[in-house]
Amino acid sequence: MIRGEKYFKPIQSGFSRPHLILCTDGQFYILKLRSNPQGNMVLVNEIISYRLALLLDLPVPKGEVILLEEHFISQTPQLQTANAQAGLHFGSLFIPDSVNLTHGTDLSRVDNIVKAADIILFDYWVNNNDRHLFNGASTNLLVTNSGTPHLWMIDQANILNGPHWDEHSIIAHQPYISTYWGEVYQKFVPYLDQEFPFKNSLPNYENLNSSVLTEVVSDLPQEWGFPAQSGHALVNYLLSRLTLLPRAIEAVHIHFPVWNYYFRQTEV
Repeated sequence: MIRGEKYFKPIQSGFSRPHLILCTDGQFYILKLRSNPQGNMVLVNEIISYRLALLLDLPVPKGEVILLEEHFISQTPQLQTANAQAGLHFGSLFIPDSVNLTHGTDLSRVDNIVKAADIILFDYWVNNNDRHLFNGASTNLLVTNSGTPHLWMIDQANILNGPHWDEHSIIAHQPYISTYWGEVYQKFVPYLDQEFPFKNSLPNYENLNSSVLTEVVSDLPQEWGFPAQSGHALVNYLLSRLTLLPRAIEAVHIHFPVWNYYFRQTEV
């Protein structure tokens, strides 16, 4: 079990008020506490989205369940102020020399820019509408700022329309995929636009089945209080949306000039 070893600083952005700590594996992590203002489901959403991202080969930092011991908290005033509890929390590997994607970010040298299509598709599948470029909001996308630029997706706490979901709310929303658009996705268009930008992304979902998704929602720390019935409902939710995804993504063709041209030809 990875444990917190040295406290560095609070992270100033984010509703969940995370902290930067050094852990016993020698790595720095952005740590989200069980006592964060949005509750335990922030941690649940983060670990579920991380596991799903691994299945789909998405550019996401390594995620870990991290143990904070009582003596570490007692020696760390910042954690005491945050009402940190001894036990298990969620950490995302810190990506050094990186900046949040902004209006002015140059994506032309990003070595994995094709992954932008996967990110868009993933956000629609898990109902994550939390990547924005307005009013100073964080895009929840990082670009490394040294060497060859690389794109990273971070902070998936708001999948499933936020961390306050339960089995009833996702069952009610199960038949619907909202293909919202915005400036973040628009920045990707010049690097993705072709006859069908998502042709290499959709096949990644073909091997996702009930068994695989059940494993994703299993073995969460008991102290996070994730009920089994919510896990069952989430598996059904994700399976149902897999069948909707190919048709749903077609709704965004109007934002891609080349794709839109080919799409209109097929309608004739």
